[in-house]
Amino acid sequence: MAVVTFPDQRIEAVLTFALRLTDAFTGLEPRGSLVLALDGVRANVPRNRSGYWLFLNLPLTSSGGGVATYRLEVRSDFYVTQVQEDIRPGEMDRSNPVVSLNLEPLPSYPFSAGSTLIRGVVQDDDGNPIEGATVEIRHSSIETTTTASGEFVLYFRQITPDDVEIVGGKRLMVVNNSTNLRIRANHPDFKHSNVDMQVEEGQENSVGGAIQLEPK
Repeated sequence: MAVVTFPDQRIEAVLTFALRLTDAFTGLEPRGSLVLALDGVRANVPRNRSGYWLFLNLPLTSSGGGVATYRLEVRSDFYVTQVQEDIRPGEMDRSNPVVSLNLEPLPSYPFSAGSTLIRGVVQDDDGNPIEGATVEIRHSSIETTTTASGEFVLYFRQITPDDVEIVGGKRLMVVNNSTNLRIRANHPDFKHSNVDMQVEEGQENSVGGAIQLEPK
């Protein structure tokens, strides 16, 4: 059992679980303000000096005697909302009960100058934004989700010399041995659509118009 002490308040509390949040772009602590909700209720929880959010004194068993489960939601103006279902602190290592989440940047994220980005929007045939579409760079692990306005941003991080090829004086990103990158948008209610493009390193690249999806 982990016990957390707050010397300034002379309070001891039992740690149910700790939450570690990481900015998926920088690998560091998230930027801006965050809203945490546990089982749909906003959670005002303390944060220790190491950056962990501490959920304290929560039951490890349910009223029926089984293992208590929790649903955690993390919202922010800068990151895609993250939901972690079925957290079971009673089944965690009680000496280190940690939940770790990576927060993916939204289009509103304050990317640093010189970041390599792809921005765009996904719409239906009538020009209405499609929320919750998955947008990916084919043959890579780079993907994201569209916002309520249909916008998305894809980003590259930890770029190596092998990821770049100079063509016509431009430094182009290479994926699957090609500088012609295929961007695919998917949504359960629509047919997927592809856009082929070249992406310059260190630039904000646009897909050049909305990616339109046809209903299935």
